[in-house]
Amino acid sequence: MIDIFELAKWASAITVILSIVTMVAKPILKSFSDINKSFSEVNKSLSEVTHTLQLINRDIESSKEDRRDIRKELEEHENLLHAHSNELTKHSQQIFTLFKNLKK
Repeated sequence: MIDIFELAKWASAITVILSIVTMVAKPILKSFSDINKSFSEVNKSLSEVTHTLQLINRDIESSKEDRRDIRKELEEHENLLHAHSNELTKHSQQIFTLFKNLKK
């Protein structure tokens, strides 16, 4: 025969156990949810930082190429200046020689 009091004891024991588990599990699940949300925000921030770093790297590479081109152009100008200096020296010597010959 089924004892109603025994059944009521088991029902209340199960109810208490489930309530305790719910009371303990709910904050834990909420903290997991908060942690997951935090990880999601961190992941989003890292994605933005990664994108920014990629843009900076691209700018650095572009800057390197610009500096290379500038150095090449400076070298060409330096060579031209050197050539003009040599020509100027030749012309000065020629003028000096002409004036020297005229004075004789």
